[in-house]
Amino acid sequence: MFNKNSYQQGEDGVWARPQSAGFAYSDGDENENRLLKILKSAKDVRVNSKELHQHQNDWPSIYHLSSLRGNLLGPLMDTMLPGKSILELGAGCGAITRFLGETGADVVAVEGSRRRASIISERCRDLPNVSVVSDLIQAFDSGERFDIVTLIGVLEYASVFFEGDDPVNQMLKLASSFLKPSGRFVVAIENKIGLKYFAGAPEDHTGLPMFGINNSYSNKTAVTFGRLELLNRIQHCGLKFVKLFIPLPDYKLPVSILCPPAFSPQISDLGWDPSPLLIGSVAFDAQTTFIPSFSTEMAWQSISENGLAQELANSFLFVASPQSFELGDDILATHYGAWRPAMFARETQFLASENKIVVRRRPSAKKAAQNDTPWKYSEYVQGTFWFAEMVRAMNIPGWTINSLAEWAKTWIAELQRHILQDCGNDMPQFQLFSHFLPGNYIDATPFNLIIDKNGMGHFFDLKWDFGSAIPIQLVILRGLYIAMTRITFCAKPHQDVPINILNISADVMRTLGYPIEDEETKLLISVITKFHNQVSGIIGTQNNEATASRIYNSQLFLR
Repeated sequence: MFNKNSYQQGEDGVWARPQSAGFAYSDGDENENRLLKILKSAKDVRVNSKELHQHQNDWPSIYHLSSLRGNLLGPLMDTMLPGKSILELGAGCGAITRFLGETGADVVAVEGSRRRASIISERCRDLPNVSVVSDLIQAFDSGERFDIVTLIGVLEYASVFFEGDDPVNQMLKLASSFLKPSGRFVVAIENKIGLKYFAGAPEDHTGLPMFGINNSYSNKTAVTFGRLELLNRIQHCGLKFVKLFIPLPDYKLPVSILCPPAFSPQISDLGWDPSPLLIGSVAFDAQTTFIPSFSTEMAWQSISENGLAQELANSFLFVASPQSFELGDDILATHYGAWRPAMFARETQFLASENKIVVRRRPSAKKAAQNDTPWKYSEYVQGTFWFAEMVRAMNIPGWTINSLAEWAKTWIAELQRHILQDCGNDMPQFQLFSHFLPGNYIDATPFNLIIDKNGMGHFFDLKWDFGSAIPIQLVILRGLYIAMTRITFCAKPHQDVPINILNISADVMRTLGYPIEDEETKLLISVITKFHNQVSGIIGTQNNEATASRIYNSQLFLR
């Protein structure tokens, strides 16, 4: 594993050198002390811990505790990680360490900050296959080489913590020196020319817009790279064979991963279109505290059509090796979606198989260990992602309720095709309504609809079930609300259009023959609120009131 003769194990389970220097990088004393306290008091510290989810209420706690962190390496889980020896350099507070440990791999996590190393040790306290070492990367005494070495969110700090004329090259060479001859080197980092940075997002390490695009880095700041820059640097270190994955919206909290075959011209000829994943990921960027200068959702459509997604991705995940290697199945993409309780968590993969594209889905494992749940296969539907058409309609200056209703007609027509006949709904709160849909259609939103070339609609990923038939008005109101809250940028509408999302939704429903009165609106919002909180594991009257307040007060992001 590593040269334990050079280290002593403390009461916190961390291996460290006597009088080790370490370094003082942190997310702040208060934040890190709180993380340690949370983990010490938690009964369940697994990747998908519902208990830890309850504590995610600001950026540090989300970043270090979210189950989304492990999604980054999800496509490698079945073929590359189990049973391997893994060296994680710059392990932070252990979110990735925990994921790797749950795969069954033998993991050595090296972290320069002793307090952070203690947090990792607490996060992995029940995993005997994980060893935590508090040491500088450049001082780490490895007793052997590893199958996999990772630098996840670490390489950008090379200039801060390494000396010399080219600290980035030094870090890459040192890290790759820990690899076995056939080992794999994993690097995750932001793209300095990622799309969101052109739209005005601040550079992640300085907080300044355009800082990376203008290449304003110095020899003492964190630094990021474009695709070709980093590829050349990796290969210069003797890692000649490189594969690029694209985590969406970025490597920190990915909801989808585009895999190397996704960008093959031959795959495109089969009808593969990654733009729904690119467009859909924008709403899940947890660091969008800026006002974008354009619709990145619409930009992704054009970027994908012109083969530039790899160049303008917000983040990279490189896997490299001195020797040629394969990744197993021809996986084009893996989609996880945002965090949800284990009972609803689902993994979706798109594969090239026998000269066609297929989709397979399975419930996500309750922990990150290899998932033996059988896949369920379905046809890949080529067509138009209907949420993207909504974004398009709302990015035409002067758009109106009528133009938005015209877009919504297609979606609602698909809902109407599934109205239940002679539905005897016995739920008292729904006695005001007469047209019902199956309970799993509560998730039949525009976000889950493809319209094929023949104009037929196909709902997908209907992962939730209400448990009884539901009024079509509930599905329409919820679908419009969710879709509009996921649009991060839209044009200024006609002056008669309100900016309150609930009011827009009600106006669209009225235009299409589904008017809802105040009493009905209150009832539907109450049901939606309780359902959302239930599937998110949130309980309590106060939480219901807070969620309902967000629904009533949500407004559009206008240009």
